[in-house]
Amino acid sequence: MVPILYHHIFKREIYKFKLNNSKPKIIDCGSNIGMAILYWKKISSEAEIIAFEPSEMNFRALKYNIEMNSINNVTLINAAISSKIGNFFFTDNDAASGSLFLEKDLDRKYIVNTVRLDNYLQEEIDFLKIDIEGEEINILDQVVDNLKNIQNIFIEYHSFLGRPQKLSMFLKSLEDNNFRYYIEGEYSNNAPLFNNHTKLKQDLQVAIWAKKSENE
Repeated sequence: MVPILYHHIFKREIYKFKLNNSKPKIIDCGSNIGMAILYWKKISSEAEIIAFEPSEMNFRALKYNIEMNSINNVTLINAAISSKIGNFFFTDNDAASGSLFLEKDLDRKYIVNTVRLDNYLQEEIDFLKIDIEGEEINILDQVVDNLKNIQNIFIEYHSFLGRPQKLSMFLKSLEDNNFRYYIEGEYSNNAPLFNNHTKLKQDLQVAIWAKKSENE
């Protein structure tokens, strides 16, 4: 996983955005082991970052990486972003990203804390990253209600078998709020209308980047 993360984050620079001030505010939902944070601190050492990661294993690695690199102005929260505040079952393993969507049915299941995102979106946010393995559909309303405060956003959309596909809801919300977006599919499948491509009970995974239109 780490070589792939390094390639995407440091070589492709998928989380790069235009810096409009010397102290950008970043919210990282689904921080994994913190490589995005290392990247953001490389391009802006004064960035203020709030990072959420529910996985027990990933959070330990995240905390270690932040401490060993002597990184400041980063708040680490061992919790999952969700529509409700409480304690809910979470599934993960050593290789795949964990999820509140138990359809993934990974090796481990345990209870994690959950928090609402809208509590952290009441001021201007320069970059919001949402990679929360399916739960993004349940927090869409929190994001939409606060898009006025967000300048740049990354969302990874996951479509699970047996559940309605709702990618259009994300795109329409961005269109209605004067964002310009770019999308990439994570899966590649020959003869996609003939072959079924599924992974971890998912049949679609799409990365969405969007920035507020300069013509606003």
